[in-house]
Amino acid sequence: MCTGNQLGRGGNTGHVPFVGLDGWTIFLSSENGAKQFNSDLIQIFDVQLPQMYGDEYDMDNALKLRLEKLAIEMETYRTRSLPIVIHCNHGRTRSVICVAVYLMYIHEISAEDALASIQAAFIAADDAHYDAPGERVDRALKMYEALNGTAPIRRSARSASKKICTGNCG
Repeated sequence: MCTGNQLGRGGNTGHVPFVGLDGWTIFLSSENGAKQFNSDLIQIFDVQLPQMYGDEYDMDNALKLRLEKLAIEMETYRTRSLPIVIHCNHGRTRSVICVAVYLMYIHEISAEDALASIQAAFIAADDAHYDAPGERVDRALKMYEALNGTAPIRRSARSASKKICTGNCG
């Protein structure tokens, strides 16, 4: 069994403790790392499941609502001071998006601040596998902010573009 005092290390078997919020602990984990936890003592959320996350990294209203529902459920564990494990396959993209949306939705912080908090946890874990959140995280969080109407407004000297980018634009 893995506890907060026995941090996993090495490859795809570890996890990142994201400690904060009045001492409540969220563990970001890979699928293998999640197996180290005793599910009788800690709630484990598998965000590989389509009903928990979805099949794509692009944010839409359906995914936004699923993530907000998960955030509400996570908050119930925080109010009871019960630790949780959030995991996906590698513990670096979908699970990070879930925790970031939790911070944004429940605690009303920006995507930038949520990502900075999680990045600090990755750095503190000192695990080569968890060198940084996945590359799609920032994009998904910006899309979430845009869906909520909370995206920062950026002013440009350029005229409005005739082509609107809604995906991978090069």
